[in-house]
Amino acid sequence: MVIALFDLCDTLYAENTTVGFLRFASREEPAIASALQRWLENPLFFLLGAVAQRLGRDLARERLVASLAGLPRDRIEHLASAYAERLEDTRSNTPLLVRLDEHRKRGDRVVIVSSSLAPVVEAVASRLGVEGHGSTLGFTNDGRCTGKITKDLTGAKPAIAAGLRGEGEWMIVYSDNRTDEELLRSADEGFVVLPAGKKTRWAGNDVNYIQL
Repeated sequence: MVIALFDLCDTLYAENTTVGFLRFASREEPAIASALQRWLENPLFFLLGAVAQRLGRDLARERLVASLAGLPRDRIEHLASAYAERLEDTRSNTPLLVRLDEHRKRGDRVVIVSSSLAPVVEAVASRLGVEGHGSTLGFTNDGRCTGKITKDLTGAKPAIAAGLRGEGEWMIVYSDNRTDEELLRSADEGFVVLPAGKKTRWAGNDVNYIQL
């Protein structure tokens, strides 16, 4: 049996799907639009975010996700579904989607594992007919988003993969993400995706490369 794990952002689709989703949602949700304008148009936002990330905290991501606070779960899921459709129409990395579909048709277990927001990952996975695991958003008892991530998959993919992988399963991993190097090396076959314009073979020669 084969299990094929796919990253989402810049692997299956040419987009940071957290920022992309929030931009998409901001068209219909004024509170999100206001937050994005406040943060994304401030040059210090990314500088401070980069400093915080070096200290182990993605402050920029936290601030952006906070813009979802107060939205009902079903509203977020609806927006995520519409966004997944838009991704498929405009931002597809076709060679990787072809590979995903080939795995699916062969009967392999196909899983998208991403630190992107779970509603987005799950909406994309549903459209593609596969499993999806993403970073979990918090919700209140009455189903409104807290604007916080309660289970972040950033840095947790190797553990997630180990939990998903059945005994004796052959594991194949596809990712463009340098932070997935440990995951790629733990796979029986690892494929590093090099987005258009990027040619650095950063994972060495023990993995395969797919140049987009």
